[in-house]
Amino acid sequence: MPTNSFRMTSPLCLWIAARLRLVIRGPQLLLGRKQTMSRTAPKGTLVYVLAYLLWLVNVVVCTVAVIEFRSTVNVLWVMIGHSRWTLGLADQLSILLGGLVAFVYVVFLESYYRRSVTQWSQGIKTRHDVSQSNVSHRLNNPGLYVLLRRFAWTVAIPIGLLLVSLVLREIALRFLH
Repeated sequence: MPTNSFRMTSPLCLWIAARLRLVIRGPQLLLGRKQTMSRTAPKGTLVYVLAYLLWLVNVVVCTVAVIEFRSTVNVLWVMIGHSRWTLGLADQLSILLGGLVAFVYVVFLESYYRRSVTQWSQGIKTRHDVSQSNVSHRLNNPGLYVLLRRFAWTVAIPIGLLLVSLVLREIALRFLH
């Protein structure tokens, strides 16, 4: 009778089986005791999902602002009267520099939005919390209030640049005609 060198009672098999039980049953067995999920966990998860959705809105607004800035640079370049040979260089530089600035800004915003949620989940208060506490209690989630306030300020920057770009382009087009 052949001997089986791999036995199910070997320490390695027992260790693998224990880890598989952890994966199947979930994190409640990690410390050897059952842990109950808090009732605020889904709210926190929803705030994180909202943070990333607001971040995606900011990505779209920044992308539109870069495209409009490129168009404005092209129109202003023609209005100033530079040669058409240097227009390609100005176009490429506006895309490169505008895209780089937008990329750095969007990368910064991801951590900025995530910190607004984690600060409140850890109980850390920001400097504006005391003066705005009545509004944040009406929302039943102070982290949501901080997130929405930060979104309003951070989306205003690319929207402002977008509006300035549109106005400058309109003025340049009126001068050309």
